[in-house]
Amino acid sequence: MYLLHARLRVPNGCELPPEASRFVLSSALPEDGLEHVSVHAHAPGGPVLGLFLIAPDLGVAEAAGRRVCERALAADGPLAGFVLAGVAAGLVPQAFDRWLS
Repeated sequence: MYLLHARLRVPNGCELPPEASRFVLSSALPEDGLEHVSVHAHAPGGPVLGLFLIAPDLGVAEAAGRRVCERALAADGPLAGFVLAGVAAGLVPQAFDRWLS
C-alpha cells in the first residue's frame, strides 16, 4: 500500500468542503486501487488529500492517484474549481528515524 499526497490549489475564498474525502473516494474506479482518503484541509501550503492506494509499485500508485484526483476535480461536484498542484508519495519521518537508529 502506498500513501500519496495530492496537493490542491484552492479557488479564492473557498475552503475544502467536508465531503471532499467521500467524493474523491466515490470518483475512484476499482482498478485505481484507492482504499482510503484522508483530508488535511489546513495543511501548510494549502489543502492536502492523503490517498491510500494498493498498487504493484510507486509509479502505478502515483498514476492512479493522479487519475482519481483529476476525475474528482473535473466532475460537477464539491471540488469544482479546485486545481491539482501535484501528487507524490508522502514521506513518513518516523520511518526514517527508525532506519537511522
